[in-house]
Amino acid sequence: GPSYGVWRRTLCSKINFGSYDAYVFSLASPLSEAHLSLFDFPQNAWGGENVLLYIFTRALGYSASNPCLDLAVNHAHCQL
Repeated sequence: GPSYGVWRRTLCSKINFGSYDAYVFSLASPLSEAHLSLFDFPQNAWGGENVLLYIFTRALGYSASNPCLDLAVNHAHCQL
């Protein structure tokens, strides 16, 4: 049968963070120009969410969480 391994890893549960389709930032102060330059990478590309998460947690030292059990987000694919 089909493999649902990737699909199961994107589910939202207490033990699985799921996918990152929306972002909410709460910053104590504005990011510097040097920090903003870190975000110069292709958006909406495969792995882009992981790059963004890496920048915030590793390069900038912020913590990250996924409130997927508390915050409902709808993801729609549209053609323009």
